[in-house]
Parts: sequence; C-alpha cells; structure tokens
Amino acid sequence: TEALIDLSDIPAPTNERELAWLLSFYWNVDQAYNTLPELMERRNRGQRPMPHLLRALKGKYEAGKALGLTLASESLEAAAKLGIC
Repeated sequence: TEALIDLSDIPAPTNERELAWLLSFYWNVDQAYNTLPELMERRNRGQRPMPHLLRALKGKYEAGKALGLTLASESLEAAAKLGIC
C-alpha cells in the first residue's frame, strides 16, 4: 500500500491525531489510532515500516514541528519508541 500513496503528497501533520493516523497507516495496524501512546500499545498488530519509510515519517514529524506541532511528554516517549524522534 505504501506504493499507492506518495508520502511527499501528504501535508505535514499539525496535531497529534494527524501524526498518529499517518503512522498508523504506515505501521499497517488494524485501525487508525488518535494518539501515539495508543498506537505504541498496539504496534504489534502491524509491522514496523522499512527504514527508508521511517526516515520519511521522521521528516514529516520534523516538518510538523516546524509548523507548530507539539506533543505531550507521554506522546514524545511513544514517538521515540516508534522511531520517529
């Protein structure tokens, strides 16, 4: 499914929900989760994206931060465990 959607066509996330949904898609989990801690708890229902996709997702997260995206400490911890920060 990653080949169907060009990640560069997706705008940078502006809030945690958008980031969590984006990561949920690329983690291939059973549904889109609204928070990073929720996704972190259920990441074993999908599979970790390939390294090049993780780098691209990290870039989306960084672009979102540049636009004002902020995460609570629990969400930052989950983001680090998911490999995007």
